Amino acid sequence: MSTPSSAASSAVDDLIAWCAAHPVPDTDAERFLRHLCSSPAAIVDRRDVGALCVILDRARSGVGCAPLELAGLRPAALTDALAEALVGAAAEQAARLGLRGIDLMISEEWAPHRRSIERAGFAYAYGDLDMLCAAPDWGQDVALPDGLAWRDLEPGLVDDFLRVYRAAFAGLPGVYFPDEAEQRRVLAVGRGAIRVLCGGDRVLAALRYAPDQAFLHSIVRDPAVKGRGFGRLVLDEARRRLPGRALSLNVVSSNRAALDLYRRHGFAITADRDVLSKSC
Repeated sequence: MSTPSSAASSAVDDLIAWCAAHPVPDTDAERFLRHLCSSPAAIVDRRDVGALCVILDRARSGVGCAPLELAGLRPAALTDALAEALVGAAAEQAARLGLRGIDLMISEEWAPHRRSIERAGFAYAYGDLDMLCAAPDWGQDVALPDGLAWRDLEPGLVDDFLRVYRAAFAGLPGVYFPDEAEQRRVLAVGRGAIRVLCGGDRVLAALRYAPDQAFLHSIVRDPAVKGRGFGRLVLDEARRRLPGRALSLNVVSSNRAALDLYRRHGFAITADRDVLSKSC
């Protein structure tokens, strides 16, 4: 007889297999279902009519919202009626999960059904922006202040790195921070590279990036050093780690300070996707 845990694991395996057979482009359905949602209560399972959505409630924003992601979709299954039903059910489930709201990026799959989604109570909240700096030539590197040094993230610095990461995104809509267990899991499997700018053993800023794609996953600094040029120091480090490469990143329009920093250093918007939100 199956134990409850093995039965739950088998159910998740079934969901992942269905999503693999009905993939959504650029979607990591397995990570959504295994690591970024808390339970079946965060899954909108409409496989009977060709769709499965996941509320990533283990990755909440600084204002307590979580994204809704389409994890699997049968070709031509998504209609206006189904889109409205999916987001309506997700909003109800999000309220029961204790979320303050739910966010939905208007991807290619959702775009034809935007009016139906808005009928379910969703409204424009912010833009999800891709940016590219084709030629990182913003001038000579700025000298590091005395006593500061760049280091690879070491086990003894993980707690302070997570502190800075949380503090940097506090209060920002659209910037999602996975819970600590998921953050530590990702760090343990070594996805990407992380550099930290330290004063002694205190992390003051950090760069998380993918070397193969020259993609900057995150640039963060301790709010205690706000206004002291640490954003530029992190960008200089990114350029040093990825010499001669075009640099790309993603930012939300609600993060005005970061958006202004990137524009000043030659980053241009290459894609702008609307995100709709509904309060719970």
